[in-house]
Amino acid sequence: MSTYHRDEVFRRLTIAEPLTRAMVALLVAFAAVFALQLAVPPFRRFALDYLAMDTAGFLAKGRLWQAVTAIFLHGGVPHFIMNMAFFWFFGSLLANSWRPREFLAFFFTCGVVASLCFFAIGSVASAEPVKGLGASGAVMGIMVGCALACGERVVLAFFFIPMKLWHFVAICLALDLLVLIGTGGLAEVAHVGGAVCGAVYIKFAWWRQRRLAGGGSGRAPKVRSRIEGLEFPDDERR
Repeated sequence: MSTYHRDEVFRRLTIAEPLTRAMVALLVAFAAVFALQLAVPPFRRFALDYLAMDTAGFLAKGRLWQAVTAIFLHGGVPHFIMNMAFFWFFGSLLANSWRPREFLAFFFTCGVVASLCFFAIGSVASAEPVKGLGASGAVMGIMVGCALACGERVVLAFFFIPMKLWHFVAICLALDLLVLIGTGGLAEVAHVGGAVCGAVYIKFAWWRQRRLAGGGSGRAPKVRSRIEGLEFPDDERR
C-alpha cells in the first residue's frame, strides 16, 4: 500500500489506456491463433509440433521460427485470459507512450529472449524434449518496462488493493523466482528471461539517451524525450 492519502491514491489510480493500433493488431493475432487452437484440432496438433518452442527441433531441425511463433500459442483458457489481461493493462501503458515500431520491437525482443531462455535451460535441465508456448515472457518484459518507466503510478493489484505499480510487478517477479527456485519450472525460466530482457532494454535505452545528451545521473529522463523513436513516460518520482 502506498503512503499517499486515500484521495490522492484514487486520483492517481492508473487504469488501462486506450488501445493503440499495435495493441489491437497483437490482440487480434493472439485471439485468432487461440481460436484456431480451440476449434481446429489439426491446427492444434500442427502448432504443438511445429510452432511451439521445441528443445529437440529448434536447432537440430532448424525450426528457428519457433522463437517467435511460440509467443502466440497458449496452453488453455486460463493461460490465455491471464496473459491477455496483463498484456492489455501493462501493454497499453507503454504502447500509448512509444512509437508503434518501438513498442513492437520491445515486445518481440522480450518474447524471443524468453523463448531462447526456455530452450537453453530446457535443453540442459531435461533429458526428454520439452515444449514451451505462451506470451508470458514477453508480458513480463512489458511489466518490468512499466515498472521502470512509470512505476510510481498506483494500480489496483488483484482488483482491489491500491499499490504502486512497481511494487505489484516486484511481487509477480518474486513469485516467479520462488517457483523457479522451488520447482525448477521451465515456464518460470521464460518469465524471468523476459523480465531481465525488459530491464536491460530500458536501461540500455536510457544509457544511450544520456550519452546523446552529454551525461546525466543515470536515472530516467525528467521530461519526455526520445532515443531513435523510443519515448518514455514522465516518472512521477521526481
